[in-house]
Amino acid sequence: MTLTDVQIGRNLRGVRERLAGSDPDDRALRMRLSGWHGDAATVDSVEGGARPLLRSDADDLVGILGYSDGFLTAETDAEHEADITDQMVRRAEGHLRRATEWWQEVADRYRMSGLTPPIDIDTVVAEAHRAHRDPDAALGVPLSDDRTTHLADWANRPERPVHPLDTIEAGAVWTAEQIARQLDHDLREASDAVRYATVQLLRVSADG
Repeated sequence: MTLTDVQIGRNLRGVRERLAGSDPDDRALRMRLSGWHGDAATVDSVEGGARPLLRSDADDLVGILGYSDGFLTAETDAEHEADITDQMVRRAEGHLRRATEWWQEVADRYRMSGLTPPIDIDTVVAEAHRAHRDPDAALGVPLSDDRTTHLADWANRPERPVHPLDTIEAGAVWTAEQIARQLDHDLREASDAVRYATVQLLRVSADG
């Protein structure tokens, strides 16, 4: 089997939509900034196989996409799909690794403050697996237990409650309570990042 303009176009669409995550207008703008002449219709014609992709154009295009031309030169849809899936899994693994490192950094700060994290990372990951199995599952802890106040009503209150951490003056020594509040906030964000990255990895691994 040989590589065709139609296959190259399909490969380009897969990279643009699934890896680069941009629409034809954005891709066309970035191409013009690199010296191309054309608009979103030009992208469409390349992706549809009606316009051949010159080698010189491809060099610019892979630089814009941020991926090697190997993603454009797969000779079959199956080969291209395998390349895309492998890249998505690698990217998801990287996101999860960074989220896990962030979580561990926050947990270390708990321990240095003489505190114990209220949740362990194994529980966070288990919750992510549950979220993957059940898209309707509610996970984590909301920042506020007040589920009835509308944002407009909250914003229009004459004296809105001030978060304790917003009252700390520059250079002031934090109290133990303020430190605990900040750590809880950071842990919540790090846990959300781990949950999200875990679900994304599970999804792309399942698609493969």
